[in-house]
Amino acid sequence: MAGTSASGHTKRPVAELLTEPALTEELLAAAIALMAWAGVAVGAWAAGRGIVPAWPALSGVLLTLLASAVFLGFARRTRWLLPAVGLLYCLLGIHAEREYTARAVKEPELVELRALAVADPEPLTAGWSLQVRAEGGLRYELVGFGSQGFALAQVGFGQRLSVEGRARSIGDRRWLRSRHLSGTISVAEVKVVGATSRWFALPQLMREAIVDGGEALPRSAQALYHGLVVGDDRFQTLGQKTTFRVAGLTHLLAVSGQNVAFVLAVAEPVLRRTRLRWRLPLSLTVLLCFAIVTRAEPSVLRATMTTAIAVWASCSGRRSSGVQAMALAILALLAIDPFLAGVVGFQLSVAASAGILVLAPPLARRLPLPQWLAQPLAVTAAAQVAVSPLLITYFGPISLASLPANLLAGWAAGLVMTLGLTVGVVAGLGPVSVAGVLQFPTSLLLWWIDLVARLAVAVPLPLLDLSGLMAAVLLLFVARRCDARWQRWVIRVAFCCLVVAYMPRAPSEPAAVADGASYWPGGAGRPSVLLVESHASSVVPESVLAAGIRHVDIVVFEAGGRRQGNLAMALDEVLSIGALRAPPDHRIQPAIRVTEQTSWSVVGGVMTVAPSRDGSRLDITLAADETDP
Repeated sequence: MAGTSASGHTKRPVAELLTEPALTEELLAAAIALMAWAGVAVGAWAAGRGIVPAWPALSGVLLTLLASAVFLGFARRTRWLLPAVGLLYCLLGIHAEREYTARAVKEPELVELRALAVADPEPLTAGWSLQVRAEGGLRYELVGFGSQGFALAQVGFGQRLSVEGRARSIGDRRWLRSRHLSGTISVAEVKVVGATSRWFALPQLMREAIVDGGEALPRSAQALYHGLVVGDDRFQTLGQKTTFRVAGLTHLLAVSGQNVAFVLAVAEPVLRRTRLRWRLPLSLTVLLCFAIVTRAEPSVLRATMTTAIAVWASCSGRRSSGVQAMALAILALLAIDPFLAGVVGFQLSVAASAGILVLAPPLARRLPLPQWLAQPLAVTAAAQVAVSPLLITYFGPISLASLPANLLAGWAAGLVMTLGLTVGVVAGLGPVSVAGVLQFPTSLLLWWIDLVARLAVAVPLPLLDLSGLMAAVLLLFVARRCDARWQRWVIRVAFCCLVVAYMPRAPSEPAAVADGASYWPGGAGRPSVLLVESHASSVVPESVLAAGIRHVDIVVFEAGGRRQGNLAMALDEVLSIGALRAPPDHRIQPAIRVTEQTSWSVVGGVMTVAPSRDGSRLDITLAADETDP
């Protein structure tokens, strides 16, 4: 028999709650989506390791039979629906993996082809790259340096090209593989032979207007503006990316699912005044145009498909919850492109949306705050909790500063998106003098977002790894079970324990803080030194911050190429640095050239730095300090 709580609410058994029609349908939809995802992952894994034999004819028959079985299962709600969905998507994963493996370039070969540009040119360290789709359906990454790199940089999205070059394998670069790129072509000659396709003309015109409107903004804010509004993150500096990543605001640097909601909000006044029969095609047209404008990033695909299903259900008078719409979107997208299951952006988008749908409503009801504050806080917290395991797995520890940072910057990011899609277009089409006035509010909002990110990095707060996240969840669970009189004290004590246990502290002894970066702490008249070796990767700035390092007296670069120059600018943005030292022949703008042998007394010995014979590198040695007791 159901009991009654102290607040007067009737307690209902879990079994009774799980049998409610609405909840049962949502659970079934979520289970089907998870089963499809698992099936695709298992199928791709098995095919990639040669576990599944090549039976193309039998696979085709099984796909047809299982597709029919799943359709009948949806209609009749039979108990074997879940395993049928899992097996169907397993076969789809196998088929996609085999198809890609068969088409992938394995040995270098000379190629000559006609292709369509399906992305914008991306800057490399010393050249440019571009993703294209050849006439036969194969996709390639074009890479050019010198004059050919300059030619690639001038190519517009949707233009048709004539390409000659040498194709080679993409290797183990998972991002290129997830984009179905069969190989990389080192361009020998590239020519534009056709204008932008008429299907892309209108979205491309809108994108160009938005980008042109951003020219009136301060140069330091333009890259952030383009990322927020149209997802163009090509020209964001490594330091900016590092700052936003550590602050937990990475999703603001590139277009995400929330942009789709703002697009429909902007179009709502027009859609509301149209007849019902025209509302669905107009809404789908708006969503399609926005997907093309943002280059159909995985997170946008998920949000666009989910929104399209929700709009269709609303216009047709059908009942559909957010969980059901997202589950159907996942099923559709994984059927179209099984490779999406392994894309980090797609995983983060689905996790964040699931967290908002499942965790945000009950959290908002339980927060002892006004509704106008409880709702955004609950949405932000739910999304952060849901994506935290993925963020830690892929990118390392996350800061507790991410929650307040998202609250402080999220509203401003939403306004920037809305203004960019409205005022930004007008500013791009009008004269520069008018654009500066129109974009003044946007420049203030971008300044605020950047300030929040920098403050979140500057304020020392704990960095949680998987163990810290599990400890926080466990402590909250224990606090939830405690008596109401003790809950606040338990939460406060738990938070203090997390701060003490996971507060980042700069190493007190020499340590390797990243692959290719070592740190010597200062003190007792010795300078703190950060050594960046020639093979150091782009994660060095983030790893240095994660190690609790905020100030370095001397940063020494073993090499002085363009990649090291980017690292130097990033470190200069996120750290307080006394001096930069680099080889005589370097490209690091603020660095001091080391032209003769120089030594510093560091913890554990004496570091000696001397230029190599050709001046392109520094020879670094560490010897014991005989005067050190």
